[in-house]
Amino acid sequence: MAASVALYRASLRAIRQATRGTSLLLREPVLSSTVQWMSEGPQPRKQHRLVRETAAETIGQTFPYLLNANGECDPALWGDDVPLELSRERLYAIARSRYSSQPPDAAKALDDGFRALRALHEQLDLACNTSVTRTDGVCVEASSAFCGTMVQNAKPLWVFSYKLRIRNEGTEPIRLLARHWLIKNADGTVHAEVPRWGAGVVGQTPVIEPSACFEYASGSTLSQPGGSIEGGLQLTRHGSLFEAPIDSFPLLVGPTSPP
Repeated sequence: MAASVALYRASLRAIRQATRGTSLLLREPVLSSTVQWMSEGPQPRKQHRLVRETAAETIGQTFPYLLNANGECDPALWGDDVPLELSRERLYAIARSRYSSQPPDAAKALDDGFRALRALHEQLDLACNTSVTRTDGVCVEASSAFCGTMVQNAKPLWVFSYKLRIRNEGTEPIRLLARHWLIKNADGTVHAEVPRWGAGVVGQTPVIEPSACFEYASGSTLSQPGGSIEGGLQLTRHGSLFEAPIDSFPLLVGPTSPP
């Protein structure tokens, strides 16, 4: 019982931190995402995918143990918003429902609680490495993760992976045509630039239907331990070109916490 109470209180503290001034938007961590940059191994993951999100899928990527036995979510708690943006009040309700119930397997419930708390802190760190930009019915989430260091020509390089999720929040299909990137070191110097407009993204020019999203992963090296990326996308809707800027998102070498 004491462990459950302590876990519940820790969860409430994490929720207060996660929702300070805003709601919490659930995201798949970059390094465990469905799409990966330079994926290796016996079953390498794809670098891009086109998908229609559901609330259960979004929750399942982050808190799979909070779904029921059929892989469904309780709409009374989670709602049916996609993307899933959780207010402090909704997170409190989810935490209360978990810790006030008396599951038959108390040990498993406690283990699930610790896993949920870890995932919540992971979401906090991920939020610090993410920018969200909405333009004309297009939402672009850009998140980064530190992958380690390497040496090239006797000089150290810091390696980062990043993931973009481009969601069509409008009512008409859009096509992604091109992108522009400006990659900066921590001191503000330009490390690299993808010219405006570099054709496609990872060789793709997908059509994104309403309520669907296109995800892709890529990466960059830096000559300093940290920096940022900013840029934009060129898209078309019914033959009319428009641009969707991507706000600067940081490349950080370690976890941090929201201010």
